[in-house]
Amino acid sequence: MRTIAFVTQKGGSGKSTLTSSLAVAAHEAGERVFVIDMDPQQSLVQWAEMRGLDDVPVNAVTAGRLPATLAALERDIEIWGIHHGYGGLLDEPGAFPSAPRKAPPVREPKAPDGIWWCDSLRRWHADDRLGDDAFLRLTRYRAGDKGPVMLATGFGMSSHSFLAPTIEQNLTEFLADCGYDVWLFDYRAGIDLPSAGTEFTIDDIARDDWPTAVRKVLEETGRDDLQAFGHCVGSVSLQMAILAGLQGIRTAVCAQFPLHPASSVFNMVKSQIHTADVLGTLGVDHVSPDTRPSLRDETLDIALRALPMPAEERCNQAVCRWINAIYGCTHRHAQLNEATHRAINDMFGFGNIETMEHLSLMLRKGHAVTHNGGMDYFDHPERMAGTRLLLLQGMQNYIFHPVGSFRTWRWLRSQNPQGDYQRKELPGYAHLDAIVGSRAAIDVYPFIGQFLDQP
Repeated sequence: MRTIAFVTQKGGSGKSTLTSSLAVAAHEAGERVFVIDMDPQQSLVQWAEMRGLDDVPVNAVTAGRLPATLAALERDIEIWGIHHGYGGLLDEPGAFPSAPRKAPPVREPKAPDGIWWCDSLRRWHADDRLGDDAFLRLTRYRAGDKGPVMLATGFGMSSHSFLAPTIEQNLTEFLADCGYDVWLFDYRAGIDLPSAGTEFTIDDIARDDWPTAVRKVLEETGRDDLQAFGHCVGSVSLQMAILAGLQGIRTAVCAQFPLHPASSVFNMVKSQIHTADVLGTLGVDHVSPDTRPSLRDETLDIALRALPMPAEERCNQAVCRWINAIYGCTHRHAQLNEATHRAINDMFGFGNIETMEHLSLMLRKGHAVTHNGGMDYFDHPERMAGTRLLLLQGMQNYIFHPVGSFRTWRWLRSQNPQGDYQRKELPGYAHLDAIVGSRAAIDVYPFIGQFLDQP
């Protein structure tokens, strides 16, 4: 058996292109080919799925399984092998990239046109002072007559991430300039809400929070339907909500977290060993970044430096290592300016263990399952037939790999052939940087605006 390896720590150097091209050429020359994809992004796995042929088999294999896989191939069949690797535990620390640009002057967000919060009895209050039992918040920026657009952010964050003052134009400002009535939506995991400190699952967000908030927005605007944008957990919970029967969503733009999540080897290892469950058993009920210097935090930071992280994403900021350890690397540093990189210290907060257990279960199952592992959200795909959907996918997303959104797009197309389902890849972007990146208003936001503008 002949084995050819394409290995480099640098992303975008052509490993996948060379591997796939050489594999097909070898097959056409009469060789028997087996491709092993060790890249955390699983670009070759996605290529094989999109190609739709089985003449060149591709398997994703971890470093630990590689020797056994090669031995099995050597023993069972005579084959011409290619394997393809990237980075790992011994990545050399990289200097902070030179790409981040000087930030514009930090500015205060425009005053909102209204703030509402919902209490535990499902009563809404028009007040910016949150009650002790507040579990939802809506913040309105009424800029035009194109209709309401709800924006929901990721887990352990605040909708204020859509108001980032460290970039030339944030998403709220962009959509306001387009003439939309923008509603920032904090579901119960929002770090500004008292409910962030309680236990709940993503089922609660999908089945309770979204319907309650959508009804309120429709009531306030007098509209029959609205459009919505969700990032990360905001994305998957929105899709789950529609599949659970939520009415009134005409258009949905869902970024990064699809119904068929495919994650990195690092995140899969954490989910397979039930890290969140172990923390819960040990009495840990939440995780949150502690940016106050202390001996304990400095010791923890030293330990986190040993965790796998792409070399080009290593920096001198401890919160980035904490984020990588808990969620995975959320951003490409090359897409952030210096002020936004510093502001990340304030973007993340309290995250409860029960929700993290649910997220971990989804990764293990490869589907947006219920908190007890049920496939309920896949029972009625016809409920998505009336909603136009755009899946936005960072091509260098370290947390949710592109193959996952491709599987969701393919599933929806197969279940509802007449539906309007689109998928847009974002070259050079990972996850959160598609929202707060210094060039997001140029590279990303226009795709959102164009899709929302379509009738």
